[in-house]
Amino acid sequence: MKKMSEDRTKSAFDVLDQIDTWGLKFHTFFTALELDLFTIIHSGHHSINQIVRSTQSSIRGVKAILEDLCTIGLLNKHHFQYWLSPTAEAFLVRGSPTCCVDFYLAHWPSRTHLTESVRYRKPMINVRLADFEQMWADYTAIDLVDWQQRASTARERWRELGLTYTANLRILDAACGSGIYSFVCAQDDPTVRVTCLDLPKVLQVAAKLTEKMDIADQIDYLPGDLLKVDFPHQYFDVVWYGAILYYFTPQELDSLLHKTYKCLKPRGKIVIRSLAAGEDEVLDEFALLLQVEMVHLTEHSYVYAFPEYKKILKKTGFREVTPHSNVLISAIKSKTDR
Repeated sequence: MKKMSEDRTKSAFDVLDQIDTWGLKFHTFFTALELDLFTIIHSGHHSINQIVRSTQSSIRGVKAILEDLCTIGLLNKHHFQYWLSPTAEAFLVRGSPTCCVDFYLAHWPSRTHLTESVRYRKPMINVRLADFEQMWADYTAIDLVDWQQRASTARERWRELGLTYTANLRILDAACGSGIYSFVCAQDDPTVRVTCLDLPKVLQVAAKLTEKMDIADQIDYLPGDLLKVDFPHQYFDVVWYGAILYYFTPQELDSLLHKTYKCLKPRGKIVIRSLAAGEDEVLDEFALLLQVEMVHLTEHSYVYAFPEYKKILKKTGFREVTPHSNVLISAIKSKTDR
C-alpha cells in the first residue's frame, strides 16, 4: 500500500515537473526573441563573444540561453559556434517574408495577464481589432514555407468530405488566411474559382501563395470584415470556414450562418473546420487550451461543441449536419431558400 501511494505521488509530481519544464522552455524562447538572437546569428555573428557584444548582455546569461536553444532544436552548435536550424532560419529571422517574431512578441505577453482576464472578464488584447491585422498576416505567412505539406493535409480533408468537382465550382473561403484549403481545389481542377475573404494584409499573403501554386488566375479577393461584407445571393457551391468561428458570439454566429445560407446555391455545402467537431462535449486537449487562450484574446469567444453547431445550423435551415473525423463539420442547404 505504501509503495502504491509513493508511485501515485511520484506520478502526480511528474505532471508538475513537466509543466515547470514547459515554462522554462517558453521563457528561454521568448528571451531569445526579445534579444533578437536569431537575426543576430543569421547576420554572421556565430561565436559567443560576437553574440554577447551584439546583444549587450552578460556572457553567462547568453550562453545559457544559446545552449538551451540547441536542446530545443532551434540552434545547432559546431566548433563552439552557433548556427540556425532550418525552422529558425525560416520563421525567426527579421526581414524574412515568413518571419513570425512580431506575432509572438505581440501575442504572448498577454498570457501573463490571464488571471486579470479571468477575474475581471476583460481580455488584455482584442485580436479582432484592426490593430492586429499585421499580426494575422505575419502568422499566415508561415504557410508560404510549408505549403506543400499543408496542401497534402487539405486534400485529405476534402476527401473526407467527399467533394465532387463540377464544372465551374465556386468556393468562398471565409477568413481564408493563406487560402491553402481552398487553393488545392483550384489546383486540382482548372474550372474551380475561389473567392478569398479576409483582411487586406492577409490577402496579400494569400496572393503570394497563389503564385507558388500557379493558380493566380482562378482566385478573386474580397477584402473586409467577415461580419460586415455582403455575400452575393445564391452564388457559391461551397463555403469553407477555417478555424475562425471561435471568435464570434452565438448571436454573431447565428447572423453569419444566415448570411452564409443565403449566399449558397440550392444543395450548396457549408464546411466548418473546428476542433470541437465531435459528437460529445469538447474533450480535445488543444481545443480546451484554445478555450483558455480565448479568454485573454477577445472579449467574446467560445469553442463550440458539435451539438451546438448542429442546433444553430439546423435552425438556419441547413440539413444533413455531419461531423467528419474530429475537425470537420459539413451541412447542406435545402433545395429552396427559406
